[in-house]
Amino acid sequence: MSNDGHMVWHEPKHVGYFYSCLTAATDSIRKFLQSPEMVAVHGYKDLKVESDYPIVAEAWPYVRVGYVNEDFQPAAPNEWVMVTDKSTGGRVDVAAYVFSGRVTIDVYANSPVEGAILADCIVSGIGIDPKYRQCLRDNPYVNIEPNMATLSNTTNNDSKGTPWDDDLVTVFKQFSFKVRGEFYYIDRVNPTFIEKIKLHLMIDADELDVIITGEKQAEEGMFVEPAI
Repeated sequence: MSNDGHMVWHEPKHVGYFYSCLTAATDSIRKFLQSPEMVAVHGYKDLKVESDYPIVAEAWPYVRVGYVNEDFQPAAPNEWVMVTDKSTGGRVDVAAYVFSGRVTIDVYANSPVEGAILADCIVSGIGIDPKYRQCLRDNPYVNIEPNMATLSNTTNNDSKGTPWDDDLVTVFKQFSFKVRGEFYYIDRVNPTFIEKIKLHLMIDADELDVIITGEKQAEEGMFVEPAI
């Protein structure tokens, strides 16, 4: 990748791989937990699901979503590959990468009951319901596939104090699951992230398939849905 100081901006706030994975995870979990089916279970019509930390009382209970990168590397031996830009008919440089990481889901509540209800929604809804997996796959930002067999409850912690009141209790639970996927940058001089919704409009699909269906993809088992 170019290291000449150029920023990797594609659109305002859509900067690249890390932001796209975080936004895809946050948007999909928000959409799912705020669906009528899930509201009927947890009872919070205005449940906040964001990627920032909760700091005001009105937002609690609160679900914070994060993304933790574990690895990314070129999907082909040659980092950059020449492909066809469908919009111009010209040839452009594209770098394709495969990645793996974890989506984290933090639950903040003021009582054990609130925390337990939201935890159950994460296990039964996000963990088991196939509609959530499709919701994540359908994001417009990045090709990403969840492995819900890896869903785990990594942290449970009750502590005294909240950002607005030292005497209240914070019930904190963290869940996480693994994801894999692919992302793409175009142009060596000014690397620009290609969002998924624009990828197939810009790049010749047949040529791009050559990049992402090689030995590395088979070895990593990309886009194979595991049994639960």
